[in-house]
Amino acid sequence: EGAALSRQIFLDTETTGLSGGAGTVVFAYGLGFLRGGELVVEQLFLRDFGEEPAMLHHVAARLAEFPLIL
Repeated sequence: EGAALSRQIFLDTETTGLSGGAGTVVFAYGLGFLRGGELVVEQLFLRDFGEEPAMLHHVAARLAEFPLIL
């Protein structure tokens, strides 16, 4: 019961590379979760580097709603 689907959020990222160092940016996030018995899929795409703080704030707020991140 502690791992009920209603308590889980699925997170996927697309990056400019994971080679390390400065310049690696997540440019797309995919979030999937159940709400009211329906599957909700959110896709966020970074159009400009200046949007990164707003995107990160949204993703952090959404993740905070769920105790299990997969």
